[in-house]
Amino acid sequence: MKNYKLYLIILLSALSLTSCIDDDAEVFNTAAYVVDYPNVTGASKYVLQSLVDIQETEVELTVPVRLVSNNGLPLSSVINGSYEVDLTQSTAIEGTHFELLNNANFTIPAGQGDSTFGVKILASNIDPLLGTLVIALKLTDAAASGYDVNASGKAKTNTVFLELFATNCPITESLAGTHSVVFTAVCIGNGDGPADCDDTPGLIGAPASVVWTEDPANPGVILIGEASFGYYGYLGIPDEGQGPNVHFLTWACSNLIFDTGIQDSYSDPFTYDVVSVVGPIMTIHFTNTWGDNITFELTREGGANWPPLLQS
Repeated sequence: MKNYKLYLIILLSALSLTSCIDDDAEVFNTAAYVVDYPNVTGASKYVLQSLVDIQETEVELTVPVRLVSNNGLPLSSVINGSYEVDLTQSTAIEGTHFELLNNANFTIPAGQGDSTFGVKILASNIDPLLGTLVIALKLTDAAASGYDVNASGKAKTNTVFLELFATNCPITESLAGTHSVVFTAVCIGNGDGPADCDDTPGLIGAPASVVWTEDPANPGVILIGEASFGYYGYLGIPDEGQGPNVHFLTWACSNLIFDTGIQDSYSDPFTYDVVSVVGPIMTIHFTNTWGDNITFELTREGGANWPPLLQS
């Protein structure tokens, strides 16, 4: 069961200049300077999410790159870099959904440790029924006069995944309501990861409910006050959430985009995924950094079907 202790979260700037990263040295140690994408969280992949208004003709997304050096100092020369579309990991189509700018080249100015490049999104060409579109961009080269520079060869930092979520669809109903919850898979964390998958407290099949409230100022934005959907309550943890009216998700056409800042009262962030939506039942999976690993079925209030745009 979860202890009553707060964890220190160290926030790092995504574009700050840093000294050499040990992980990068595992992949290559032939260059004193490395150009990469700033995946400072160490996630398995570097993801940038973007809401795209499909009523606009074009929008430009900005992608950050940075210099990682073994002495923490920028170079006195301009760094020239290039990238390419990773076709095996992309679902968006170049020329139809997006265009690369400047012939897929970028620069990091002399004396600077970071920079950006742009990607043009052809928003009006995006079909919202396609769901999430992904553009995977892999670094291919980096060089600077008088310096030994390489592009990252590490999977976590040499590819950025641009996830595009279409908005401005004809959304005519609300997701708000008091929805019922039934847990179907439960692994209880212990601080280091999932430790107990035997459903010790008897959550599987146990009924609960959760209230979704629509933000009156932002149609399609749902607010909640309890991150665990009643799971903590079954464990007997009295401090269950963050209080009322916490931003939870945004309904963007055929996608539900969960807020990445949702934390419980112990400062453990939650990650949510919609597994499927069939009729009135939405199956959701969530994990947190304590190690809880939970799947549950969310049945819409009154047994009504979830909107057609969300159906699997």
